[in-house]
Amino acid sequence: MDNSQRDIDPDIFEYLSKLPPDILEKMANEGLRAQEDQIYREVLLPLSWECLKSYFTSKDDFNSFIESFANPKDKKKFIYLSAFWKVMGDDYHGAYPQSIQLIVLFSIIEKLYENERFIDFYTWLDSGKVERERKRSHKKIADVIKKLKEQWRIEYGVSEKFRRFSRECLIDEDKNFILGYFTVTNSNNKKSITKSIDEVSGIIINLRNAFIHSAHIVDVFLSNGETTFTSIFSTKDNKIVDTSISFEKLIDLFKRGFIKYFRERCISK
Repeated sequence: MDNSQRDIDPDIFEYLSKLPPDILEKMANEGLRAQEDQIYREVLLPLSWECLKSYFTSKDDFNSFIESFANPKDKKKFIYLSAFWKVMGDDYHGAYPQSIQLIVLFSIIEKLYENERFIDFYTWLDSGKVERERKRSHKKIADVIKKLKEQWRIEYGVSEKFRRFSRECLIDEDKNFILGYFTVTNSNNKKSITKSIDEVSGIIINLRNAFIHSAHIVDVFLSNGETTFTSIFSTKDNKIVDTSISFEKLIDLFKRGFIKYFRERCISK
């Protein structure tokens, strides 16, 4: 007899051993669900509140928002992701916090769109598609594949999820606010203020990609309380970006967008 059996009262063990397998499985699943519910209620929910309490008038307001979700799975996703954000983002005090918190942000947004239809690039790409585009454009194969990858990215890429979230979930006043905080200088030394949320998203995506694919540290934003007027950094296409927005304010805008995502998609009308 193993240790788990010795811990069970003999009469209870005998009773359980005589139950049909389907009843035992149902009881086990109910026990696991109860444990999971306890973890969400006692561990994750308080972390979720700590992450987002600045965006609700009170804890009752916060709880009322969560309880208004039509689907319990959406409720758990909201609680889990905001608790994850609190632990891995807000409470991260290790080296290069902006780099790590950007990855946390992208992970959360990717999780929000996890049920969207997705096809990886090499499954989507086929020889017929390449040949048709080559004949149509009369370009070299390398240029054709580059163009097709851009088409695929627009429909299926991870970066597109971030662009979509920024377009659909950032509050309109926040989108207008953030546009004025980025100035781009091109290789001809011509400066221009970002004109669309997609352009701002592209800057943030380039930072994420530099960290993920090139092992570049991307702690490039100001922090609250710093006296420097702007932060300046370069992109992979030799553009210079300067911005005066703090990293904390940037995260604040995306947390507001996170709440808007659930408010518009998950609450019973």
